[in-house]
Amino acid sequence: MPQNVTFDLPFPLRTSPHLEHARAANLSWVREHRLVDGPDATDWYGSWDMAGLAALGYPHARDAGALTLCADVMAFFFLFDDQFDGPLGRRPDEVARTCQTFIDAVHEPRSTRGGNRCLRAFRELWERSLDGTGAGWRARAAHEWEYYFATYAHEAINRCRGLPADMESFLEVRRGMSGTGVPVSLGERAAGIDVPPAAFHSPQLRIMRTITVDVTLMCNDVYSLEKEAARGDMDNFVLVVAHENALSRADAVERTRRAVGERTARFRQLADEVPQMGTALGLTAAEQDTVRIYVEVMAAWMGGYHEWETRTLRYLTADDVVPASKPGYLEALL
Repeated sequence: MPQNVTFDLPFPLRTSPHLEHARAANLSWVREHRLVDGPDATDWYGSWDMAGLAALGYPHARDAGALTLCADVMAFFFLFDDQFDGPLGRRPDEVARTCQTFIDAVHEPRSTRGGNRCLRAFRELWERSLDGTGAGWRARAAHEWEYYFATYAHEAINRCRGLPADMESFLEVRRGMSGTGVPVSLGERAAGIDVPPAAFHSPQLRIMRTITVDVTLMCNDVYSLEKEAARGDMDNFVLVVAHENALSRADAVERTRRAVGERTARFRQLADEVPQMGTALGLTAAEQDTVRIYVEVMAAWMGGYHEWETRTLRYLTADDVVPASKPGYLEALL
């Protein structure tokens, strides 16, 4: 049922002209790091279309290299996440130890060498991401990556509990685990913008950033509902809505659709307030333009990610390729 659900996101779709370059480069990168190795894993990975996600989600990427980095980060997210859809994902203490090695790599990328192929690939990604960025972006992105890795242990705790958490607790884990703060920061980097702090931390843009994170994870949780429910995953927005409100899954999906609509309407309302906010802050014309692009980056990520979800085979064919009775990956990377 969820695969037929549509969200009317009011954001224009664009596709980066660097798609084909990113597709070839991304496949080369995952093979080089042996994140996909055998023919079955390569075919399964190819059906996800990570470069397509990057091209739709990051149309503002300033060049082919910037888009390729986005595609590689997307590849890491999904391949890493799948590693916890198996025995490891039910051992919170081991998950915490595993993810700590990645957190260490975030904060000390040059002093933590060795490790498994997934860790080596992440370290290379992180170093590429830092190239040419300012101190503010680096600090924010480091925190977002730490948050992302740290929440996997709490997902494992929730999975072992066997019941969805309350919405407040769920969102604390899901907003981190979804990693969607990182993609928004990645969008800033790809577009080559540096938003003035006074504007970045305005109520309007902070709320809009949270909406961007929430809309992305809410749509994702609808499309991945059947896959995750079959595996006993509890950190899914639809499952939490159904549990808290004693709703059927169909009704919970519909309530999720309405919640997405409310958030996107709020996003547009706040976007209309941004120019006046910039004027009040005394932003220059160039700074106002940077803020405008930042708003477009967030909107493009929501719209592009949703469009990709309706096209990818990652969710449509998961039951056939990686049935719930087996780990959710074809090759162990950790």
